[in-house]
Amino acid sequence: MAWSLTMTARVLHLEIPAFITYLILGFIGASLLHRPLAAGTISVFGALVFMFVHIAIMVRMIWNVNQDAFSWGVFSIFVLPGIYPLMKRITYWPQAWLGLAMNCGVPMAWLALDLELSASALILYAGTWAWTIWYDKRDDVKAGVKSTALLFGTWIKPILFAFASVLVSSLYIAGSMNKMGAYYYLISVLG
Repeated sequence: MAWSLTMTARVLHLEIPAFITYLILGFIGASLLHRPLAAGTISVFGALVFMFVHIAIMVRMIWNVNQDAFSWGVFSIFVLPGIYPLMKRITYWPQAWLGLAMNCGVPMAWLALDLELSASALILYAGTWAWTIWYDKRDDVKAGVKSTALLFGTWIKPILFAFASVLVSSLYIAGSMNKMGAYYYLISVLG
């Protein structure tokens, strides 16, 4: 279930920000020009239908989970991706918000299993958040929006290396805390 939710969320988390950017903010960043709505290959009505079909799929997928996981899922479907395009206008860290949105499946999976959000779940969530900082939008300059790529400037490579180290460390620590076997370390940590 967690993988299905993550993949559907990935599509939805691309659709909602693109739609909000297109309709509300009134600009199309160079990174969005190839997407169907911006390119004109799909109508606004078609984009809305596509988005609402994915929202319905997401809601149906989380319908039978416990209340904590359902609440987290609803928040991650509607609130997190909807605010992301606005973050590009107010902070140089929009990828930090994107990281919260894109990796919401980690804590939701723990909650869906009737587990409390353990330290290992939060460490893994922090690691996947750090991975999301790698989204380097060089065309943000053209669009006039803020990003970590612009903020980090010439320091981008060592800073991104630090975020990559956080990801690998979190995978190792979360694996150790959950007593994972050799295959986990081979695939997740070294892979």
